[in-house]
Amino acid sequence: MHVLIAPDRFAGADTDSTDSTTSTDFTGADGTRRIGAALVAGWLRGATHDTVDLCPLSDGGPGFAGLLAQACGWAPPDADGVLGVAGARTAYIDSAVALAASSQDGSAPVAAQIERAIAAGATRIVVGLGTPTDLPGLPDAGAGLLAALGVRGLGARGLGGEAPRPDGLGEVLDRLRGIDLVAATATDIPLLGLHGASAGAADAGASTREAAQQREREIGRVADALWQARERARAASPSAGLLALAPAQAVMVTPRARDLTALPGAGAGGGLGFALALLGARLLPGATVYAQVVGLTARAQSADLVITAREDLDGASFHGSGVEQAALAASGYGIACVALAERSMMNRRELAAVGLSASYPLRPDGAGSQRAESVEARAGAVAERVARSWSPSWSGAAPGPS
Repeated sequence: MHVLIAPDRFAGADTDSTDSTTSTDFTGADGTRRIGAALVAGWLRGATHDTVDLCPLSDGGPGFAGLLAQACGWAPPDADGVLGVAGARTAYIDSAVALAASSQDGSAPVAAQIERAIAAGATRIVVGLGTPTDLPGLPDAGAGLLAALGVRGLGARGLGGEAPRPDGLGEVLDRLRGIDLVAATATDIPLLGLHGASAGAADAGASTREAAQQREREIGRVADALWQARERARAASPSAGLLALAPAQAVMVTPRARDLTALPGAGAGGGLGFALALLGARLLPGATVYAQVVGLTARAQSADLVITAREDLDGASFHGSGVEQAALAASGYGIACVALAERSMMNRRELAAVGLSASYPLRPDGAGSQRAESVEARAGAVAERVARSWSPSWSGAAPGPS
């Protein structure tokens, strides 16, 4: 039997390993890699006759470029989180790498990644964006990025002090002419509102409610000022700001600033989604973008069974996840998809409704918060048991739980 093993991001494994020699990886890819390796090893212990295709998944958040390189067999991204594909003019950017190294500059370091990709000759740039909390501190609506790209009147982060008066946006749009920008967003939250970037940062404990409300007012002013600047740039050059818009965006007639702030994914990366949309980027679900690049559907078609894994499995976290993409790929060919999860809160009916045939817990019953055994060890042990249940032990037998 041929098994596709496609683990989603498993950040918990980054710190749970009992191997103290394992290097720390702040990009978020290391945990997924280790879980994937553990699942493969466990599966082959339980079903030595099977063949396995390992395809780690990502939703566009931390680890995006590194996992993409592994899944496609490409050379790894550079130290700045920029992945260039040999023979192609597409660059993939892991914004979390730049943001993790920045504590005071907001989203500004992502500009250097984009500039690096352009300098390398990329004509299509895909930027992976995580959740609002991937940006240290509070969201800045991409003001730091825009200032670093050359938009004046924003200051270092474009927030606080006097009302922003951005200038130079037209020149930045001219420089990006001919560049197809794509934002692969790990979340579909908007920039503003009760479910926006500032509120999300407060919900995650990154700030107080009062600080989040103040930041909401600040980025609201910045967003409005930037929209007006883009309108002025478009009036001076009708093609400016429409260079890479998705068809649905390109047909909008004189949209207001809130049309961009309300886009799904505008709040991703602390508001980087909004800034990239302002520059003409398409905001797309990161898990979908990733699945298309790695050829997940074709890989599922070649498999007899799909195994996926995730830390938390529930209705809310399932949407927009790599696990969702694995289930969709499997269901398209009538293939069973089995999920392994640290914490699963979906019953059998809910699992069936989203295309999952079964789920297995990685945490033993009654284990509570105890983590004496590493996540990798538990993942390997569970994969071995699942393999013995689902993998036929004789030629021609159909896969399924015994």
